[in-house]
Amino acid sequence: MRLATTIITAATVALGVALWVSHTQPQSGLTTPTNTAFERVMQTGVIRCGYAAWDPMLKVDPTTKKVSGIAHDVFEAAAKYLGLKVEWTEELTWGEFPLALQNHRVDAFCMGSPTSAERARATLQTDPFLFTKFVVAVRSDDKRLVHNPHDLNKPETKFGQVDGTLQVKLVPRLFPQATFLIYPESIPLSQLLLDVGENKLDAALIGLSMVAIYNQSHPGRLTALEGPGIGRFLPNVIFVGPHEPRLRDMLNVALMDVLDTGLVGQAVARYQIVPDAYRLPASPYAGMATQ
Repeated sequence: MRLATTIITAATVALGVALWVSHTQPQSGLTTPTNTAFERVMQTGVIRCGYAAWDPMLKVDPTTKKVSGIAHDVFEAAAKYLGLKVEWTEELTWGEFPLALQNHRVDAFCMGSPTSAERARATLQTDPFLFTKFVVAVRSDDKRLVHNPHDLNKPETKFGQVDGTLQVKLVPRLFPQATFLIYPESIPLSQLLLDVGENKLDAALIGLSMVAIYNQSHPGRLTALEGPGIGRFLPNVIFVGPHEPRLRDMLNVALMDVLDTGLVGQAVARYQIVPDAYRLPASPYAGMATQ
């Protein structure tokens, strides 16, 4: 009797284990759903890009909506190395692109935006493929600021910032005593320079190239200030969703290839209109001793 009871108990346990395994292991004949942008890109051969206008990093023709610029050329070259086609899918505001990545509206935010700790909380980011020089733009006839950049850090100095951009966080850190005017996300960054030039603002933290572009049509009206805490280079990266390490790593390798073959430098040369507006990342093997 004891032997029979033992056999029955063992059989019951074995049956329970078998049922548990059958429910926890993948079933033959069932397909695993595609849950990541990486899987979708690999299946379709197409990577869908979100972007925002930031001349000359990325330009959007107002009539045709055709995209061009430094980041456009760099990303197209990286995708070509990967055997992928780029679809410039959706123009996004600076504040909405992390959610667009999370909701799979786009696979990557491809326009070479500066990174930050705040953006790192909601996205994954590639290594920088370029560094953009940011300066403070002021009117050339505003003698208060042109001759003494430290006067920026006063309540009477009005800074303009577009909501969702890195400047919203950075300017208060650099100039905590200044007055800040926040523009809606839909306002182009170029509007800040227009308003500085028209005396509606005193200053704007912005890319040096944008100041040069503005001065092409308004010669000498704006001055780019540099000094302690002013005139810094910020890293430009490609953003992907927070659960896309394979997509991020794949893009990192392709961007490294584009850097190594000199294509990033060539893209900068095509669009840069003022010296030292951009700098390339230092080569990881620079300065290494040869055997």
